[in-house]
Amino acid sequence: MAVQYGHINVVTIINEYFRNSSNIPFEVDLEQQDESTGENAALIACRHGNYTMVKFLHQKCGANFMIRNKVGESAIQIATAGSRLHPHLQYLQIIVYLVDVAGIDIKYNYEETLLLAEDKEIIEFIEKKLKILGINTKKIEIEKAASEPERNNGDGPIEQGEQFESRRFNFMTMYAVSCGDKDDSLVSSISDNHSMNSLFGSTISEFHK
Repeated sequence: MAVQYGHINVVTIINEYFRNSSNIPFEVDLEQQDESTGENAALIACRHGNYTMVKFLHQKCGANFMIRNKVGESAIQIATAGSRLHPHLQYLQIIVYLVDVAGIDIKYNYEETLLLAEDKEIIEFIEKKLKILGINTKKIEIEKAASEPERNNGDGPIEQGEQFESRRFNFMTMYAVSCGDKDDSLVSSISDNHSMNSLFGSTISEFHK
């Protein structure tokens, strides 16, 4: 809950208290994965669009951003999906950080990532990074392939368009089931920042840059 609602002060206390402990209660273990979603603190921060928390967990807590949740989503895909629900939050900054700093593989299921993306800047960033890695593709091309499947006449494998459509259905359906109809009331990072800085000063304020 502290991660979900951006309470870095609480996370700081927990992290410091159990820093050298080998017996961390699962209720406060940042690496504990939720039974229903398979998401740890790092993935939860990505899903809820808290850029400050993402940086804090990565730089100060050493949280694991490499894991995938129960439906196979990476941190990048979780953040991309979150941007559909809360486009006003800092998902672009999170995705840029995940790729450029945390080193999350943007090539992993990149078709699904682009299908999930709706924000223009997020789409452009993903396409640009993929091109640098030798994958010259566009969201519009993937959507076209998904909407215009080329069927095979016989016993051969499913054609590319049909593969995209099937994978898109499964991916989006699993995401909806995983998150349900949640529309959590996210605490403003601005108000949190004010209280955090008054309590922890420069130790925390560096993550709001």
